[in-house]
Amino acid sequence: MERPLCKCGNNREVNYKKNDKTYYRKKCHKCNVAGKKPTKKDWELAGYSKKDYCEKCGFKARHPEQIKVIKTKGALRSYKSVCLNCDMDLSLSGGWSAGDLTPDF
Repeated sequence: MERPLCKCGNNREVNYKKNDKTYYRKKCHKCNVAGKKPTKKDWELAGYSKKDYCEKCGFKARHPEQIKVIKTKGALRSYKSVCLNCDMDLSLSGGWSAGDLTPDF
């Protein structure tokens, strides 16, 4: 028996086999992957929104890819938006310590 085709023309994926009968998925692998929604990152699930500036050096980003969200060390886990340069410095120096934080008031 030949595999059924997806609407894009590729062979559909095998879902499972039972009693010598093969059951197929509705789509091929490529269409299954393309149809999935991107998953949220842990900082998005925690309610943190990425800032458009670096919280360590004050760099104002022109593109969102220039800022990365990192998890700070310590008893209270929180997130910070840092530029890629500061991210490299923090990774080499051992991370963002509690002494680096400034009060918000």
